[in-house]
Amino acid sequence: MQIFIRPLDTQFHRSGLPFDAGEETEVPSFFPPFPRTIYGALRARAMAESGGFLGLDTDFDPGKHTDIHGDGMSFGNLKIKGPIVARLNAGGRLENSLFFPFPLDLVMEKKSKRMVLLSPSPAGKECGWDLEAPSLSFLDQAGMKKPLAGNVVKSLSGEFFLSFGKLRSYLQHRVHGDVGLFEEGKADALFRPEQRTGIARDSVSRTARESMLYSIRHFRMMDRCENICGFFVSIENHGMSLSAEGTLQIGGDFRAAGYRSLAVDDSVSWWDEHKAAVAEGVVQTGRFKAFYITPALFKAGCVPDIEEWSSSEGGKCLGLAVPSAKGDSVRFELVGACIGKPRCIGGWDIQGRRPKAIRKCVPEGSVYFFQADPREWSMLGEADKRASVEEVFRRYNFRSWCSMEPWTDDGGTEHGPGKEGFGIALIGGW
Repeated sequence: MQIFIRPLDTQFHRSGLPFDAGEETEVPSFFPPFPRTIYGALRARAMAESGGFLGLDTDFDPGKHTDIHGDGMSFGNLKIKGPIVARLNAGGRLENSLFFPFPLDLVMEKKSKRMVLLSPSPAGKECGWDLEAPSLSFLDQAGMKKPLAGNVVKSLSGEFFLSFGKLRSYLQHRVHGDVGLFEEGKADALFRPEQRTGIARDSVSRTARESMLYSIRHFRMMDRCENICGFFVSIENHGMSLSAEGTLQIGGDFRAAGYRSLAVDDSVSWWDEHKAAVAEGVVQTGRFKAFYITPALFKAGCVPDIEEWSSSEGGKCLGLAVPSAKGDSVRFELVGACIGKPRCIGGWDIQGRRPKAIRKCVPEGSVYFFQADPREWSMLGEADKRASVEEVFRRYNFRSWCSMEPWTDDGGTEHGPGKEGFGIALIGGW
């Protein structure tokens, strides 16, 4: 099931950063919302429609309800992928009007305004990394003798989104031109902040308290002509009871949003539309990249939770062991990564009636680069190469790289961030 969510009012989503009334004047907020926000809204809506927990449905099956929606201690089978900023036309169809987080390996030269794609440095250079993962390389511009210095390039993350029209060339690692090519995805053309002012009130006298003035940013979606702006979400419902259209409460202040199911052509999925062209490049080079379109919440910081993830002999390199047609596996090593500043995510534990632990997650737009050993890849036959690349797409394209199962550490328990829509990646070449 695929749905389109349209906020009916401004949206407010608190960040994981603290706010102390009387000491700070601005409440931290962000947009678009985390997948967790959308997952909770859909889960609550589906549970309400089932009627069981309110005692309204005489045919209610508690076991089925728990299997689908979960309970206070864990999630059920419900999974989502998204949210992705999107526009819906007057006919009620997306028509590929999707806008993805701007990739962190696509930067702009400040002087020329020219867009530049980054690639891992050649083997042998010193490694540079600020997270606990071994053997990850600096990035530089492919083909240049000297790496690009950070003071001459600028990331457009947050200012621009990557439109679906530019997705094909990006996933093929072929972007040419200046920043004007990406005007369609300017953030302020999709949503705009609206500053609001508030003041705390005395709980007894109900009058304003001194030194308690604060400001807060709400966000309003920007419709264009007959096209309305909102979010695309893909749901793996496993029998979930959810009507074709309705309303949700999303984010702070329980702001209202409407949703409707989308007509889906089962023969073509947008996440596979560019697959053939991208896969052909991966077959030729033995290289691919994972472009995260939602934040990734991993147990080990920046290391994905997928089963095939492993370290090489001696633990010096990380990589993926992808099953091959011959029954063995082809190893793709992680040779570089573009990761911005980690994002902090928390939430509210309804069952425990307390805030959830604040965790750092890999931000959306991050890119991980993988490469098979050139000698081993060249020895594979054409059919074996294509079979391995097909397996890469089947396992990792438009799928979560986060754990679907609960895990516990010193910070508390996560019930399965992969089900909430964290860590959804698209596969590209480089």
